[in-house]
Amino acid sequence: MNVNVKRISVSDTNQTARSGLNRQILSQTPKMGDLSLLEPFSAQYIRNPPYTLNELKQGLEQIATQFNDGSVFQGMATLRDTLLLARANMDPELWLEAIEIVETHPISDLLRQCPTTNRSVQKPRGYAGDARLIDYIYGTDCDTVMPHAATIAGQVSFFVTHSSACWAVRERRKIIAAEIEKAVSHRNDVRLLSIACGHLRELDLLNAPQKMNIAQFNALDQDESSLAVAKAAAGEVPITAINQDIMSLIRNRTTFDRLDLVYASGLFDYLSDRTATRLIEKSFNYLRSGGKLLIGNFTPYGPDIGYMEACMAWPLIYRTPEDFRSLFNTLRKDQVADIETFTDSRNIIAYVVAEKK
Repeated sequence: MNVNVKRISVSDTNQTARSGLNRQILSQTPKMGDLSLLEPFSAQYIRNPPYTLNELKQGLEQIATQFNDGSVFQGMATLRDTLLLARANMDPELWLEAIEIVETHPISDLLRQCPTTNRSVQKPRGYAGDARLIDYIYGTDCDTVMPHAATIAGQVSFFVTHSSACWAVRERRKIIAAEIEKAVSHRNDVRLLSIACGHLRELDLLNAPQKMNIAQFNALDQDESSLAVAKAAAGEVPITAINQDIMSLIRNRTTFDRLDLVYASGLFDYLSDRTATRLIEKSFNYLRSGGKLLIGNFTPYGPDIGYMEACMAWPLIYRTPEDFRSLFNTLRKDQVADIETFTDSRNIIAYVVAEKK
């Protein structure tokens, strides 16, 4: 499986009414750094970014006009860029007010005709980024009828599912599958653990001989419905479903040993540094000699951050590759064989792979 990644060298060194955005998350999330990823649809906002709420309101009216004129893709690009620049140039308190303005603007009703955006806002399982929403992004949910591409709702949906953030989620699936492939290529009795496993769609990318080399697949998730789907879809892979949250690992209520691979894909984007560090330490201890720990985390360099927070009510804790790598510094150096840090080819998600001696 070919996956394009960027290897990097780093040294060891209260909620709004409907969005659910948390001030603590915003305060510890880095400001946007690299705005060069923006596509040049709306240069007026790059020259005059909407620093004030009034300027944001004016920008939303211009975007609504683009929609009404039939320029849906341009309107979506302008909306994305406008919200990105607003977030980058507003303090957390002002940004929360900006989100309320976006949520109550008529354009939001149109945006929520996109199934991905609407499910993120509604949170039917009680939390953002549930496994079925990820299936929307993968294109593996066959029960949901997406709006027709000729409609405005269909074009909004197309834009969202082809955004850099959604692309990175699909790329993340490939990166995880590639790491599983490496593990099963060296042993025929591989034991794995996926933390906050979701629907385990990465297993769909493995072939039958690769799956046969998996002796035990531990799937841990707090969502029982996700585990049910994962187990039913896993086929011949021997799944051990564990309906627990991550605190069961941190507090040693659930333990493992001599695992070949432990991974967490979309989990650390929601964890504080303290909780993340503790979970890294626990997870690394589960490995056998030569085993690997793989974790991903969204970086603050993606162009879709403003849209995700203001239109999808989907806040994450963003970390630079260097900050993410620093969470591994508490591992005992005499137990670490190697630590590798890399990003996907668009710098949207950073990854760390730690190998145990």
